[in-house]
Amino acid sequence: MSQTNPDKTTLSLIIPCYNEERTLRECVTRALEIADISLDIEMIIVDDCSTDRSLQIAHDLQDEFPGIIVLRSSPRIQPSSAWRSAASVTAASLSITSLNASLWYWK
Repeated sequence: MSQTNPDKTTLSLIIPCYNEERTLRECVTRALEIADISLDIEMIIVDDCSTDRSLQIAHDLQDEFPGIIVLRSSPRIQPSSAWRSAASVTAASLSITSLNASLWYWK
């Protein structure tokens, strides 16, 4: 993940997260694999009041990858509301999509 470059397209990935401590890191690292010289990735992880270590893992990922933004909802919300919350803080991107941190896309 690189700094925002005006010659690149920025893809904003919104990841609703609830108790995903087992899969969150893998979800993020797999999604980052699509970044290349023409595509920047911005990730917004929206923790939905997880009761496990998901929020800590999200913050660890944020420290490791500067293009990650971590939000925590309060009170608990549904994934569609997480998407709306994250969309309000995203960079001026051409594309916004949503991933599920449970990795069911890759199973």
